[in-house]
Amino acid sequence: MDYKLILTMLLIGHFLGDFYFQFPIIADEKDEKHKLMIGHGVIYLFVVGGLVVPFVSIHWTDWLWPLIVVPVSHIVFDIIKGRWIKNRKFFKERKANLFILDQMVHIAAIFTVACFCATRVRVAYSWFGGYVANIYNGLDLGIPISRLIRLVCLLLFLGKPVNILLQKIFEDKVYEKQVESKQEQETEREEEQEKEEEGQEKEGQEKEEEGQEKEKEGEEQEEEGQEQEEEGQEKEEEQAKKREQQAGRIIGVLERYLIVILVITQEYGAIGFVVTAKSLTRFKKISDDSTFAEKYLIGTMGSMLLAIVGAVLYTYIP
Repeated sequence: MDYKLILTMLLIGHFLGDFYFQFPIIADEKDEKHKLMIGHGVIYLFVVGGLVVPFVSIHWTDWLWPLIVVPVSHIVFDIIKGRWIKNRKFFKERKANLFILDQMVHIAAIFTVACFCATRVRVAYSWFGGYVANIYNGLDLGIPISRLIRLVCLLLFLGKPVNILLQKIFEDKVYEKQVESKQEQETEREEEQEKEEEGQEKEGQEKEEEGQEKEKEGEEQEEEGQEQEEEGQEKEEEQAKKREQQAGRIIGVLERYLIVILVITQEYGAIGFVVTAKSLTRFKKISDDSTFAEKYLIGTMGSMLLAIVGAVLYTYIP
């Protein structure tokens, strides 16, 4: 058994520990709260150890590499990222770049440990892993257990990790548009102020100010009512957006899983039908809303690209 077994198991442990078992409160506040960072490290250690130790057999003295180097390097880089890298302007404005850098460092550490284990120690199934493999082989499903483990790793990657990556890309696009809209609003305000200053007359300023004060009082009352209405509308819009995002994430995951199945079974033509069916359901919104159309195109193309590349690697790597 070569390094691919321990590499795949470490990657599965990474995806589970860094995404599926990392709760939102830990992901949002671990950079500011040391207890949450330590908790994340403990969870990550137990997930990786729980997957590697029972299934992969190497000498106990060599367990220090996968069970200490991988989690420790993971936490050390998370601390460095939260303290110094995250606050830099380039990464602050480009969250997707920070996410990609973070995952590249973690996966590079996993590859390093897997290569070390492959060159220095003997990697094989443990007694428990061999027992599970024998039970699985007895089912005669037609796919080796090593291929099944790789498929599980691929499906885990195409789930929550890809959803978060696409979400980061969308947030960067929204941030860019907000910056552009703020600049446009500032220029418009400056132009309006210049016009008002030019049109104001010194003699009628006092009368105008008295009238403006009365108008302001009425406007304040109207604004209070409008603010209450806007708060209710904002809450409804936020809830609707959350429901739409959750539905979009589920649809995206199912789309990627379906594309993987079609690529593995060499039904390449059916991929076009999947994309067409998805586009028809959103055709009206795509044609009416250019922002949604851009977001839809990025999400669909990104999902397809990652799913196809992952399925091709799974199919053609022995």
